[in-house]
Amino acid sequence: MAIYYVDGKKIESLADTENIPKFGGFNYPKTKYKEVVFDTTGDQTSNLFKIEGSVMIECIYGHVTTAIGTNLTAFQFELWDGTNATSITKNDGVLSSLPEGSFFVKTGKLNEGLDIESSATANTVDEIDDKKAGFRLIQKAGGVDTYIRAKWTSTDTPPSGEIHVHIEWKPQTELGFVSVV
Repeated sequence: MAIYYVDGKKIESLADTENIPKFGGFNYPKTKYKEVVFDTTGDQTSNLFKIEGSVMIECIYGHVTTAIGTNLTAFQFELWDGTNATSITKNDGVLSSLPEGSFFVKTGKLNEGLDIESSATANTVDEIDDKKAGFRLIQKAGGVDTYIRAKWTSTDTPPSGEIHVHIEWKPQTELGFVSVV
């Protein structure tokens, strides 16, 4: 717990493992990423980022770091509070057979599909409308652990591949923070 004084008022603020203040007026790492390895068959989820307070996610995107095997479908991002899931993107992302270097990004409104581009050929990504790509998230009341998670299905035995998922974010409240799980 770090303690700051702003205009004479005491502000208690959490700090991450690198001791970077979480208070909105101070420095914080704007971009964070998490690796996801596809190695289990069936319906899967992986908590990526823990949300504290209220934050704005300016952009969420990823790239393939190890080629993905066949039959990896229904990929999506969700907000998860341990009980309820709220779709951030639609569950229609097909990552099957994407080579290393392929790219995906949320370009639309909440619950719309990801823009997924294979690196098998040179590609462009549609222009991103920042007003549609950005969104705000609020932690469940009572300090309940709340996460951005990835969800997908694989029928390969075993599936293969790895991605990095990146977010660009900023706090919306004094205790707004995002940490990698």
